[in-house]
Amino acid sequence: MPDMQSSFSHLRAVFFDFDGVILDTETMLYKSWCHIAGLYGVSFPLKEWAANAGGYQYHIFDPVTHIETEAGITLNRTEVNDRRRAWFLEKVAALPEAPGIRESLKSAASMGLPLAVVSSSGQEWVEGNLERLGLLSLFETICCGSEVDAVKPAPDVYQLALQRLNLTPGQVCTLEDSPQGIAAAVAAGIYCIAVPNQVTRAAALKGYQRRIDSLTERPFTELLLDIEKDLSRAL
Repeated sequence: MPDMQSSFSHLRAVFFDFDGVILDTETMLYKSWCHIAGLYGVSFPLKEWAANAGGYQYHIFDPVTHIETEAGITLNRTEVNDRRRAWFLEKVAALPEAPGIRESLKSAASMGLPLAVVSSSGQEWVEGNLERLGLLSLFETICCGSEVDAVKPAPDVYQLALQRLNLTPGQVCTLEDSPQGIAAAVAAGIYCIAVPNQVTRAAALKGYQRRIDSLTERPFTELLLDIEKDLSRAL
């Protein structure tokens, strides 16, 4: 068997977004709002919601305002979100990892590439779910939004990951699913592979270097070897 680690002279680590890439909470979050909207006889639009994906501010599309407008009612936002969050957490507790992610992580690790999670979410959320999935031990470092001043689309959490691994932007690639995540990678100068999920396929994704529909569509080792070639040409 060839020494796969020797195949990489430019690519030195692989970063992964968490929500939407490792665990498809983005789709479950959308479904949680569909559930709440349905209680009031309102449909919930995927395309408009997808613009929010990867972020924690509803300044692009406000789901409560949408329900209020369509149903002609006024809601208590705290009560609505508490109900939605309870539904969401119950579903996520039984949610498996995204298709192909376990195999991709193990493939990258077997090639000698350190792995990092780069997420806007809090550390307890990310590490707790990774531990539940049996994936936590695969990562060299976990970098979260609770550790930086600004979450994605700011590049702060990516810069933290680079600092911890003592790497430069040109030595890593990352997998992102959302407009905010891709923008953060671009701002950090990092090679980005877009891996959209059910929700973010409806979003306007741009700025990435490669896009794949699923981590099951081709062997991850082949993708990483292609990225190594891309990084070498960029020099």
